[in-house]
Amino acid sequence: MEKELSIKNHTDELIRVNQFIEEISEELGLDMELQMNLNLVIEEMVVNVISYAYPEGTEANIELKAESNGKELTFVLSDRGRKFDPTLSKSPDMNVNPAERNLGGMGIYIVKNIMNEVTYQRKHKIMTQIIKENGKTIIKTGQRIDTMNAGEFERDIEPALVDGGVDLEMDCSELEYMASSGLRVIQKTMRTVMQQRGQFKMTNVSPEIYKVLNMTGFTKFMKVEQRKD
Repeated sequence: MEKELSIKNHTDELIRVNQFIEEISEELGLDMELQMNLNLVIEEMVVNVISYAYPEGTEANIELKAESNGKELTFVLSDRGRKFDPTLSKSPDMNVNPAERNLGGMGIYIVKNIMNEVTYQRKHKIMTQIIKENGKTIIKTGQRIDTMNAGEFERDIEPALVDGGVDLEMDCSELEYMASSGLRVIQKTMRTVMQQRGQFKMTNVSPEIYKVLNMTGFTKFMKVEQRKD
């Protein structure tokens, strides 16, 4: 069994997360206690991402994947927000009166104690952020756009292209590497913005990436601002 769910980083998406767990529980014949425990754990982790992974006002995707081989059930929660390893989080002292403990940490403690194993991995450094301010949409890229993550990057920026006449800026202050697959995403973005009669520019571009953009003709047809050191 393998199922996937993609949601936005909004709390109203938790309904879809609960439905996702119910569908899996029914398919695998899980008892009610286990289903409730899974709901609790997955909701805690998703809420953690929604609440803390991105700056306020940033729109992003969160992916949840479930896999079962008949013996084990594994959930993989993926986001591209701030780095946070829950396995390193210090657990609250259960011997201290709850009224006297420091606030926070209970959700991750519950997750660690219900699940058989909790692991954390950081891959591909995508971390795309979308910020809307003063009628302008800013896409802040991660450190790399390559063959491994270009598809996810393209899906991440789709919400920024839904409005006609969009004024779009791609902030590349963190971007250190972009492969030809990334150039294709830029090309598609230019085409979409042009069709909507909007404006698109890239800012804080490194000298190395600017050289590639200039070599491939992008700088002739769009505004590209180099990074100021």
